[in-house]
Amino acid sequence: MKQQPSSRPVLQPMTVLVVEDQYALRQAMVQMLHNVGATHVWEAGSGAQAQLIFNAHQPDLVLLDVILPDCSGLDLLRRIRAAERQADSPAWTPIVLVSSLDDEAAIWDGILAGGDDYLAKPVSPTILAAKMLAMQRLQHTRRQLEVTGAALRQANTLLEQLVEIDPLTELTNRRGLDRILTVELGAALREQKPLSLILCDIDYFKQLNDAAGHVHGDAVLRQVAQLLRSACMRPRDVAVRYGGEEFLLVLPGTPQSGAMTLARGIQHVLAEVAIAHPASPVASHVSLSGGIVTLDHYASEVCQAELLEQADAALYAAKAGGRNRFVHVRDGAQSGRAGHASGEQ
Repeated sequence: MKQQPSSRPVLQPMTVLVVEDQYALRQAMVQMLHNVGATHVWEAGSGAQAQLIFNAHQPDLVLLDVILPDCSGLDLLRRIRAAERQADSPAWTPIVLVSSLDDEAAIWDGILAGGDDYLAKPVSPTILAAKMLAMQRLQHTRRQLEVTGAALRQANTLLEQLVEIDPLTELTNRRGLDRILTVELGAALREQKPLSLILCDIDYFKQLNDAAGHVHGDAVLRQVAQLLRSACMRPRDVAVRYGGEEFLLVLPGTPQSGAMTLARGIQHVLAEVAIAHPASPVASHVSLSGGIVTLDHYASEVCQAELLEQADAALYAAKAGGRNRFVHVRDGAQSGRAGHASGEQ
């Protein structure tokens, strides 16, 4: 004598698509589903009809006969799984195959094709309810994993951002620069667009620290960092704390003339803001010396190290030329005087 289940499984509200070409069997399953708590049941007697209903309504569960009048149930199953994998937001719908007890080969093929479980005909109401409960649990677990995965990805993104931020100035640090410059250099070469770098240094910063103290020096670094961040007007422009009192601006799509214009603007703002520098021999306020390098739109190949070395050479030329100025590597790296954007009055 078969033992009866102690209680009917408790189901959460769910929608179901029943794909069965035999009307009497389909109606029997629809009634069983309503009895165990299905909120809505769609019926399909063919693969084509089932595909249309599935695409339009995205049910919580599919009961799929393996033999249909217009196609194999397994073909429909494969199409559904392929569409789910290609979706912008990959989804998963539990699909339970329905077959006769002796059709073991079809069941095996169905599981390999992406089916999640099977029901034997004739369908038992209790077994059907149990399968629905099991599928609900699987779907709930999957959704929890998706939420957890999304939270982890968000946390990892935030962590990567924090790792790439300089704590004092809140600018991108050298680690972030490596990633950004790799991306922008590749884009410049691929799209044949210019890329300019401005490497700048606070003039006589050591003397400022000695005269006013390191706390004041840190405050000056933050002020200059904010000014340089504000100078990055376009979405892909980035201000970087390169190290110590050195900063770097990464300016995608900016030609030499644009970089020189930006440098003059920075010097003008510094003069207006007039952050006091009691120990500078070149200005009464905090000033910058800078080296500029531009990768032209017709360049074919260059590496990060080469660009940074050229910017450093131009910065050296600016310092050698008297400081409080910006020099482009093409114009002033050799002489230290030609082609500079000067802040001297």
